[in-house]
Formats: sequence, structure tokens, C-alpha cells
Amino acid sequence: MRVVHLAASGVSLARFVVPLLPQMASLGQTPILASGKQDSLEFDSMGWLVVQLSLDRGWRIPRGLVHAAVNTERLLEVHPDVVVVHTPATAISARRSLEQLKASGVRMVYVSRGSLHESESYVTRTAWNALNPVLWKLWDGIITVSENLEESARRSAATRQIIKVSLSAASPNVPRHILASDRDSFEPGETLRLGWVGRFDRDKRPGDMVKLIETLEEEFGLEVDVSMMGKATPGDRRPHIPSHPRIAVMGWVDYPCLTLGNCDLHIMTSVREGYALSPLEAAIMGTPTIAYSNTGTRESVPEVGGQLVAPRDVFGLAAQVHHYSASKWHHKIEKRIEVRRLATDLMQESDPASEIVYFLDDICGAGRA
Repeated sequence: MRVVHLAASGVSLARFVVPLLPQMASLGQTPILASGKQDSLEFDSMGWLVVQLSLDRGWRIPRGLVHAAVNTERLLEVHPDVVVVHTPATAISARRSLEQLKASGVRMVYVSRGSLHESESYVTRTAWNALNPVLWKLWDGIITVSENLEESARRSAATRQIIKVSLSAASPNVPRHILASDRDSFEPGETLRLGWVGRFDRDKRPGDMVKLIETLEEEFGLEVDVSMMGKATPGDRRPHIPSHPRIAVMGWVDYPCLTLGNCDLHIMTSVREGYALSPLEAAIMGTPTIAYSNTGTRESVPEVGGQLVAPRDVFGLAAQVHHYSASKWHHKIEKRIEVRRLATDLMQESDPASEIVYFLDDICGAGRA
């Protein structure tokens, strides 16, 4: 079976798809990557076939609609049996091409990784209600990454095949030698260290880390150092982030978990998530998470022993950080052992690549015996 994995951004393919491809191929699929022309050569495709398209996200979504005929032609040239669409922006930008491929007999599967109904932008929330790809009749199947998204899909598309795939239908971004180790390499420092990972987008609220530092100092007399990993990507609504002497902005790093492993706590300030993987990646290193509560973190954070506070509640974050900081050292060690055990158990119970392969087999009428 020839499977095209489609995303407007090569970053999405590199993060969610490429690590799963070797196992998918070993199970009989022929994976093909298709990405927006502007960055399709900027991610590590690991030697898999890449189709360059004219797609985009954010305010440049119409690019894919304008170039629909060319995109369709390029996709038909690789003779796909099924196209798997990995982000809502991709679905919207590629919709005309997807409809043309569907008319040619290609099966269509959408991966519902998140929802914009929790966005801080009224315009975004309103547009989402009208454009949410889960509502489209185009799909032969829908892959979801959380219980909330699965329930939403079943309410909206009850007649289609729907599955919830473990671990955000992705592979945690953790080096193999770390997964094979049972040793926590954390060494305490004189100052509490916090880690943050994500895109510099308004809904991720990176500026709340500055407020958190100030609240900890002013209300609790606690100084912390912060490592922020990430940056804005094309299409993000980048917020203003005040500089702060106690924050190190590191940009994108290959393995954020290695930095998180040297932190006392992992902090999440995002107000919307599908299924957040960074709490699992931090927990694999033994680092607990404190996060804003949303439909995604309410599933992924408690699974690895993390704590939740109300969205935008910086004081609540600070109180939890202070509580952890004031804990006796043996309690901190016990907590690190607990979250690492929970993460290891979750990894052993999950097999997202196989789950996706078997689902696509069923969609295409090639179920395995």
C-alpha cells in the first residue's frame, strides 16, 4: 500500500511522521512524504521519497488553493492508495487537491491532532467552527490523538471509521540510549531550574514564563532559572516576549528532553493542546510537569504524574513550583522515580505506528489476517 503523509510544514512531518516510517514500512506500507515547497527540503526526511507541493499555513493557506491543479498532478504521479493529512491548516490549504484525488479513487484520512476551540483569538475560534476538517464528508477515516478529540469526531462523523492512536500518533523525541537507560542523570543545582518547550505562538503563551519568574520572586521569594526551547514558525501569531536575565532562549534543539532532564520541573503555559507529548518526554527523563489545564493536557499530564492549574493562572503555577521547591529532597527523588516509571509503562503499552498501519489497512479494505 502506497501511503502519502501530507503536511504543509516539513516540521510537522519530521516531528510526527518520519520516526514512525521504518516500522510502517516493515509492516508492508510504502511511505511517501508530501510537504509545502517552501520547506520540504529543510527537514530530515531520512531518505524517504519527498513530494514538493505549494501548500502553506496561517495567512498563506490560500497558496494551496491557488496551486491545487499542480499539487494534484504531483500527488497522482506517485500513485497513492491513501493520503493521510496531518494538520488542519494542511487540510484547508489542500482541500481542492484532496477532493480531486478522492474523485480519482484515493482514500482520505485526517489526523485530528488538536482543536482551535480553546484559542485566545475570537477570529480563530469563529473560523474553526466553520472550517474544522473533522466536519468534512471527504474523509474515509479519522485518526484522533486524545479521548476528547475522539469523542468530538464521533459526534461529528459517526458514520466514518475513527480510531484513537496512542502517544499523539507520534514517537516521543527521545534518543534511543535514553530509552534504554534506567538511570536518572539529574543533579540538583543551587537555583531551581525550569524548562519550557513549544512554538512562540500566542496560544502557547511563552510570555507567561516571564510573569512566572516575577511572581515567584515577588510573592514567594524564590529565584529560578528558565530554559526556553522553541521559536515562532511561519503562520504563528508571535507574541511579544519581554527579555529577562533569568531566561535562556535556546531556539529549536534536536532533543529538548535532554535539557528538560537537567531541570527540576517542566512548565507548560499553552492554553490549547491535542495531546501534549512534552510531559511524557520530560517524564522519561524523570522531570515532573506543571501545566495549564486544557483538553489535551488533562489527558497527557496526569498520565505521567504531572500537576494541572487553571488556564492563564500564573499564580497557580507559581504556587505549585514553590510547593515542589519547598519539598524535602527525598520527596523530590520519589517524584522523579514515579514519573519516570509512569512514562516507561506508557511507552511499553503504546505502539502508534502499528495502530496507524492496521487502521489504514482496514480503510483500504486490506485488513490483515
